[in-house]
Amino acid sequence: MMYLLDTDILVGLLRAMPEAEKSMNNLKEYGIATSAITLHELFHGAFKSKNRDKSLNSVTELAYSINTLDFDEDCARLSGKLKAETEKAGKYPGELDLMIAAVALKHSLKLVTRNKKNFENISGLEIKIW
Repeated sequence: MMYLLDTDILVGLLRAMPEAEKSMNNLKEYGIATSAITLHELFHGAFKSKNRDKSLNSVTELAYSINTLDFDEDCARLSGKLKAETEKAGKYPGELDLMIAAVALKHSLKLVTRNKKNFENISGLEIKIW
């Protein structure tokens, strides 16, 4: 099964966290990708960084090194459905997390994250904790 990388593991890579690097090395053989939404979150953080230029360069290098899946009309429909379901259940995780989950679900990917709380109530989403 291929994996979709959430923002937190990519932040771990950018910060050279050994556990993130180890997880990435283990996952690469199965295939990895990230979402355009995740890149949005990374670039947002880089633009807010005290070392803006360095952070932007690091995120840009990472973006060029990984397959990025778009958020398209199918994902928009799916994330809208997920938003309605999670709001009704009182378990709404937030817009960007729903969008990331929709990309994972559309492509039948397991989501790699440490942020289990935000994703655990999304129907059909498989999660791998790194």
